[in-house]
Amino acid sequence: MFPISAPRYNIMTSCDDALAPYVAVTILSISHSMPDSHIDFFLLYHRVSQQNLDL
Repeated sequence: MFPISAPRYNIMTSCDDALAPYVAVTILSISHSMPDSHIDFFLLYHRVSQQNLDL
C-alpha cells in the first residue's frame, strides 16, 4: 500500500474514441513514473468503444 505521507494527486482528463488510446498511455505513464504516490484518475468520455474502454 501507500505510506501515510505519500503524495496524493487527483487527475482529470477527457476523451472521445479517437483519443482514448493516447489517454490510456498517459495514465499508464503517470502511474509508472510516480509509483510512491496515490493517484486518483477521473476520466470523462463520450462515444468511446468498449474495446477502448477495456484498455
